Amino acid sequence: MNLATYAAFAAAAISLINLVFTTTITGRREKAKWARDAMTDSFYQLLNASFSCKDAASRYRNLVNEASSDAQLNRQREIGEHARAQIRERLTHLRLLASAQVVDAANELRRRSERLAELAIDVSCSDTQYANALTDLTDARRVLLSAAKRELKLPGRGV
Repeated sequence: MNLATYAAFAAAAISLINLVFTTTITGRREKAKWARDAMTDSFYQLLNASFSCKDAASRYRNLVNEASSDAQLNRQREIGEHARAQIRERLTHLRLLASAQVVDAANELRRRSERLAELAIDVSCSDTQYANALTDLTDARRVLLSAAKRELKLPGRGV
């Protein structure tokens, strides 16, 4: 074999190595991008659902105080139940994608959302108890935002 043949083999080998290396690196980057995008979407939907849950609970409580119809109360209860189901669904997504710290913060947000919903339908709940539950939910949301930003390596500490 002459020098040109060796050069052709070397060029082919280098090209193959380059192709494998580039494909591997690109695949890792795409996987990391996908996971980051999926987490961002899950955080966004989880936070939106927590706001929907809070809004439904507050509307329900106001409707009870206004002696509204059962149909109106049932509608707000359904909205709240749907929002809590969305929270649980997003929490499942985060369990697959995020760190234990983020999952713990999301789970605390879920618990506090459920507590607020329980208090909204409890006629014996005082305004102070309800306000404290709202504050607890807001605090849980802040903790989750901070954990999410750390996980995604975003600036800031939450709201």
